[in-house]
Amino acid sequence: MTAELRDAIDLLRRQRAEAVALVQKYDHAIILLEQLDREREGQPAEPAGQTTGQIHGIDSTIKMGVPTVFAGRPRRSVKQRVLALLDEDVTRVWAVAEIAHEFELRGDSLEAKDVDNAVRTALSEGTKEGRVIRTGVGLYQAGMSGRQAATSQ
Repeated sequence: MTAELRDAIDLLRRQRAEAVALVQKYDHAIILLEQLDREREGQPAEPAGQTTGQIHGIDSTIKMGVPTVFAGRPRRSVKQRVLALLDEDVTRVWAVAEIAHEFELRGDSLEAKDVDNAVRTALSEGTKEGRVIRTGVGLYQAGMSGRQAATSQ
């Protein structure tokens, strides 16, 4: 793959991530406006810091400041999310900071006191399991499990 093609693909991924983040902001604004409408109509308000509604057709409860819960399921762990990101493009090599930044661009920031350290820990565990390959100092890509999943599709 040429550098120009890779740059074009990266640009499209960033633009997609920005669009997803924008849609999530709109969904959140709609939920808040629906809550305000219910309050004005005299219906009981939901507890402070919590809104319920539908996001992308999924019943959801959003609690501000804590992990989002969709349909009663807690968010996936940092490790699960990082490994899933690497598996999206098994040929791409990622730096730790790029991984954290990608989640921010997608509007799905990783929740940890030290995000880079949480990503490093996830990558280290994934490397031990053979799910991540360390290609250089601070550089990682999907290991065999991600490659096998991509080739079987």
